[in-house]
Amino acid sequence: MNKKENSLNGKLNYLLVMPRFVTAVGEGYNFPLGIAYISSVMKQSGFNVFTVNLNHIHGDVKDILKTEIEKADIDVVMTGGLSFQYLNLKEIVDIVHTQYPSIKVVVGGGIITGDPQVAMTALEHVDVGCIGEGEATITELSAALENNVSLDNIKGIIFKNCTPPPIRTQEEYIITAPREEIKDLDALPYPDYEGFGLKTYLEFSPMGIVNVLKNKSFFMAGSRSCPYQCTFCFHTVGKKYRQRSIENVLAEVKYLRDNYGIEHIRMSDELFARDKTRVKTFLDRLKEWGITWAASFRVDDIDEELVEIMKSGTCLSMDFGIESADDKILKSMRKHITCEQIEKALKLVYDSGIAMTGNFIFGDIEETVESANKTLDWWETHKEYNLDLNFIVTYPGTYLYKYAIKEFIIKDPVQFLKDGCPQINVSKLSNEEMGELAKRILKISLNDGVKIENAKIVSLDPNGRMSLSGICSKCHKSDTWTNIKLFVGNNRFICKHCGQRYVGEITKELESKLINKIKELLDKNTKIAIWGLTSHVINMFDTEPLFKNDNIVFIDNASIKQLMKVNSKPVFDPSILSMNDIDTVICCYPNSIETVRLLCPPSVTKILSISELLY
Repeated sequence: MNKKENSLNGKLNYLLVMPRFVTAVGEGYNFPLGIAYISSVMKQSGFNVFTVNLNHIHGDVKDILKTEIEKADIDVVMTGGLSFQYLNLKEIVDIVHTQYPSIKVVVGGGIITGDPQVAMTALEHVDVGCIGEGEATITELSAALENNVSLDNIKGIIFKNCTPPPIRTQEEYIITAPREEIKDLDALPYPDYEGFGLKTYLEFSPMGIVNVLKNKSFFMAGSRSCPYQCTFCFHTVGKKYRQRSIENVLAEVKYLRDNYGIEHIRMSDELFARDKTRVKTFLDRLKEWGITWAASFRVDDIDEELVEIMKSGTCLSMDFGIESADDKILKSMRKHITCEQIEKALKLVYDSGIAMTGNFIFGDIEETVESANKTLDWWETHKEYNLDLNFIVTYPGTYLYKYAIKEFIIKDPVQFLKDGCPQINVSKLSNEEMGELAKRILKISLNDGVKIENAKIVSLDPNGRMSLSGICSKCHKSDTWTNIKLFVGNNRFICKHCGQRYVGEITKELESKLINKIKELLDKNTKIAIWGLTSHVINMFDTEPLFKNDNIVFIDNASIKQLMKVNSKPVFDPSILSMNDIDTVICCYPNSIETVRLLCPPSVTKILSISELLY
């Protein structure tokens, strides 16, 4: 249908764009369900919807969008994502605005919901933002756009106030009344899997714990929101906890199995185990179908009965948000759990042989040197769990974010969003104490955990993925682990025999390769910025004499890491790139190299992923 025909029947053409998250086509990523639900609802409602998944197409984003927009004669572009994906979304918005100024741009997701006016200001050229759940909002909004009627009565949106000053007496943006949460989740259609290329997605390397023995892995949501209001958490789909019926969830699993050959399901629910009957029904059916799965759990839901139920099924991993080993900090975080519950739950699951993941996050408002050391001491005493160590991030919409603005820790919320929501110090630790804590956490995360015995690298590919052989330190059985992506924070793998969890560390052999490659760059009179201080590389950077070289600078956009000293050298924020004659950046966050590219000034002529230096 061409534009002339559309103008006669009031139809507009909509392009829904899934932002690019991967560094290269073929890399795994977390498939966002939100935009896929929006696409399904719009198609079901009869709108002319076209879709593009930028993660599946080679080439420049600008060229891809140009092709898709002109091919379908697009009138409205829609996209969305989370706050830390600002640059990915900004790229799409700017391309459309610059190349096709008459096209309307609509953005939704956590980035808008967290702090609507800040997001609209930072994104700059968005016409309408959707706040909260978008399924009902988007159908009303699309109908209004097609009928050219006022947006004032559409609940759950923010849009530009087009009344010019000085006549305008309102704010630059108009925020309408909030949208009610969707009560019946079963009434929603399944996400638009076909539109965003699920078959292609399943051919890529799966995200998360590797060695789960299943390649065709996918995410599903069996519920929305959470009744708890932890200070560091923000629920983009509302505050009221709602579940799909278990029959509806299982029907979708069957659909995915029959149509896409799904072998492993990762449930994104925050409260998966609240109802044991529901859990048992779920796992019995998945066991019957031969489908493995993983989900998130709260430690206060774990008891002997639940663990026995879990052991009878095909659950490959139980994931926990533990956060702290200090009851005072847990209370401050509003977690509603205790250290006693943590101890009991983790021991029950670990002894059962079910693999588990979990993490501590440091930097709560009440965090002190003493409370942080208490958690680290607990971690050292329970190394067998190999729990992750991270810092709290003050995402827009959270209690911590509002606190940081109130206390002027975040002085410019718009710039904070533009910077990618970097980790900042909102705790009771001084900046010096926080810098020392950050360095200690990075250093012990990999080096002090449980390790594979007799570990040997079997293979290594150009994308930084390796195969590793060795002996499990828990059950003492030999195994080979494949598809381990180096330098990535969630780089975890498990023993298929006993569920012991391991971390993909950098061996001395690989470390030597990195040092030699960086030395070769320096020999060419290259001035290098090393972007990203992670647990994988911190010890090498901090102890190897090569990194004392004046032609190497360390940078990180996390304010907390800028408080550290590495090899007696300061850590700068990315603005140093514009002030020095740095021509090469080595990115130590392989999954974020596209974001780094967008942040680098034109003076940087070479941007390398650290993975490239190994091959």
